[in-house]
Amino acid sequence: MTDLLKQKVIVVTGAGGGIGCASAGFFAEEGATVILTDLSTTPVVEAAGELRDRGWQAQAVPVDLSTESAITALFDGVVAEHDRIDGLLCSAGIGYPQEILEIDAAAFDRVMAINVRAMFLCCQNAFRHMKGRGSGSLVLIASRLAQAAYPNMVPYVASKGAVVSMTRALAVDLSPHGVRVNAVSPGPTETPMLQREIEESDDPSATRRLLEKQTLLGGIAQPLDIANAAGFLLSDASRFMTGSTLTVDGGCLARVFEGGD
Repeated sequence: MTDLLKQKVIVVTGAGGGIGCASAGFFAEEGATVILTDLSTTPVVEAAGELRDRGWQAQAVPVDLSTESAITALFDGVVAEHDRIDGLLCSAGIGYPQEILEIDAAAFDRVMAINVRAMFLCCQNAFRHMKGRGSGSLVLIASRLAQAAYPNMVPYVASKGAVVSMTRALAVDLSPHGVRVNAVSPGPTETPMLQREIEESDDPSATRRLLEKQTLLGGIAQPLDIANAAGFLLSDASRFMTGSTLTVDGGCLARVFEGGD
């Protein structure tokens, strides 16, 4: 523990599992008061309880990010209880791998609603409370797929490209008020979403081997690898960074991958 985030109040969306849960734990260990949010009540309540059992400051607030009023209530409630918000990690995201002709408008809209619209609304509401204090840090989870597409992932790839562009646009608008905005772009990471994609593939073992071979460092990232990057961007150690996307992909994008087994 280095107290990287000591005394900061940080909201984490998608904190019921994967990158969000690992990040909430890392932030709490580093001294932050963490508000864990997720659509599913049980995982996020259990995660917050485990952090409190370790002596850290954590609170669970189940939220449906598809509802604008619920997002507003979330941030208003955090400020009412903790007097401020210092940081936000937007890690909630969904994806529906489908062939192009099987994607219907409802599925596309759902991905964009959670991966882009909800992120924007969370950032907007966090900024509303940060503006008067003249400080704050927002971190959005993007993906390496914003730069290099993967088969049958059009809505997800489109949404993550939007996240990277939105990060830059938010940075431009928020910087005059002392609020920084950055993104983290993970490569293959051991999350429930990735595990489902592997299990639903025609050959799960081959799919996992292929993902592992795509990185220069070998293997698949752990959620804590991404949490470390997000913690840095939320901390004062990154005080001169805004509008940036920090890629944590084990070197996936550093070379052309020719495939094969």
